[in-house]
Amino acid sequence: MILSLLSLPYGGVRWLESDCFRRVAFIESFNGRLRDECLNETLFTSLRHARQVLEAWRRDYNTIRPHSALKGMTPTDFAKHTTRRLQSEGATLPVAMTANNGHQSTSGLQL
Repeated sequence: MILSLLSLPYGGVRWLESDCFRRVAFIESFNGRLRDECLNETLFTSLRHARQVLEAWRRDYNTIRPHSALKGMTPTDFAKHTTRRLQSEGATLPVAMTANNGHQSTSGLQL
């Protein structure tokens, strides 16, 4: 792992992992897409309305929409394809845990 030294504006320093900038670019790209496709297009009338619209957008983004990073596949299709491939190779399948100790959450924007 390659680390880079970053000078902080308040006089400190911080070590960054080499892929940190790639992750920041991904997050910025996602934030721009969410803003352009959902937030700028919708006038929310209440917190409940905002949650409903964001949940619908999240479901579309995670299940229906093809992603170029997944070679034009939807995340759902990519997961199915990868699972079948790993099973055919006899690999142990990874288990994803949510950030709240493995319990599914019904609120919040989880991607």
